[in-house]
Amino acid sequence: MDSEQTETAAGGAGTGLVSVILPCRDEAAVLAETLQSFLAAQESIHEIIFIDDGSRDGSLEIAKRLLTDSGNAVFIRHETAIGAAASLREGLTRVSGRFVFMGAGDDPIDPDLLPTAVQWLGEHPGAGVFSAESRGIDRSGRPQEVPALPRPVDSAAYLDSRSCRAALFRMDSWFAGNTCVYRTDVLQDIGIHDDLGPFCDAYAAWTAALRHGACFVAAPLATKRDLAGGAGVAMFRDPARAETIWLAARRRMEADPAAAYPRALIDRMERRWRYNIARARLAARFDKMGGYTGSLAFAVFRFAVAVRYKPFDVLSILSRRGGRPVSGTLPRDEPDSGK
Repeated sequence: MDSEQTETAAGGAGTGLVSVILPCRDEAAVLAETLQSFLAAQESIHEIIFIDDGSRDGSLEIAKRLLTDSGNAVFIRHETAIGAAASLREGLTRVSGRFVFMGAGDDPIDPDLLPTAVQWLGEHPGAGVFSAESRGIDRSGRPQEVPALPRPVDSAAYLDSRSCRAALFRMDSWFAGNTCVYRTDVLQDIGIHDDLGPFCDAYAAWTAALRHGACFVAAPLATKRDLAGGAGVAMFRDPARAETIWLAARRRMEADPAAAYPRALIDRMERRWRYNIARARLAARFDKMGGYTGSLAFAVFRFAVAVRYKPFDVLSILSRRGGRPVSGTLPRDEPDSGK
């Protein structure tokens, strides 16, 4: 970075438990909505570390206006952007809360997300990470279809590391990154790695779950904005970059000091990764066709690609149920078996 300016809002640390790391770059159009969603969960927040990563649209000024009175905000300014992963890593070196949430300037959370995460992680001190489901909206705030992630359980539960390993092998990742809350010492031990790019948070969630177990609530507790235009999706549209990131991830998995990644699981994850690259290529091809014909052709070829790269997931995909609107009552089932 060319320069950095750090300021702390007056008033000292909050009384909550979660340190929020919030990197942002040019999100002035939607940032106020995001920050208001965090203020609604203020009782669970120990501090908000807002990192302006080279914005040129007044994002930092909006953050200061809305967060300064909260008394527990830290503001960091990068004159030149260093990227989301590097910003998250920087924020992680500064946190002092018991838990960590890594947010984004354009993704609001539900008021229930952080208190629910704190409750579950408090009741299950062995768990490394909490997650829930997410809904999607476009840049204008209209509902947007998002991929239906698998569910390791249909209600809510703590899954020990063995159950997480079995579920990831059987049905793929269920972690919606914009809902993940980590135990601070667990995330600091795993780290945020620049060489993993947009995959750095997913790798952290997988590793936390495989080393320590995970808590999951089958209800949407956050909102992902413009998933189709996000960094994770864009990563697979660049096959060379996606390949580089996967090789870096595989090296880390194979060298994991806790031996959390069995070889069979790594191989299965690699086949899923290559499916995502092939799927991105198909999407680019059939988007040009457009209309009903393009959508139908894409669906047919996507299924064929799935059968080629990951036939073990086909049944799960066909039977998968997506997220639903948030109900008045969160699921509270806790099967003793962890499944």
